[in-house]
Amino acid sequence: EKPALILTDVLMPKLDGFSLAHKIRSNPKTQEIPIIFVSATYISEADKAFALSLGAVRFLEKPVEAEELLLTVAEVLTQVPSALPPPISNAEFYRGYQERLEAKLADKREQIGRAKRLVDTVPDEQRPMFEALLVQTEVQRGQLETELATVRERLDEGAVTEP
Repeated sequence: EKPALILTDVLMPKLDGFSLAHKIRSNPKTQEIPIIFVSATYISEADKAFALSLGAVRFLEKPVEAEELLLTVAEVLTQVPSALPPPISNAEFYRGYQERLEAKLADKREQIGRAKRLVDTVPDEQRPMFEALLVQTEVQRGQLETELATVRERLDEGAVTEP
């Protein structure tokens, strides 16, 4: 049985929300299921535009109030389904996804630079918190670099085939 709606974050382990939406829209059996994105990380206008190009019907930024979330879900479930954009090709998806990852990686690099400058200026009692934040941000940067390398390999090797 198909779900009536899919609510997903962009940032998830193994299969992120962008990839999930692309897979759902590329499958004729699931392409009509409404998708709502909720994210605290991928919230730029370009991120939202990419999500909508993948067929998302709504994009909410975290933190989102429970009432707003419930109203959005109710609205999506009760409205007459609007025509979704046709699924984008795998090549278009990977190019767009690469752009989103590159932008997020640039943000992480800026965060790391700021954190490194700040860590030496904060009082000693606050230093462990800043150092932990720096380590966490560096781990996230590494994860983004790994994912970006995978996407680039798929594009460079021509391994991107259509569904």
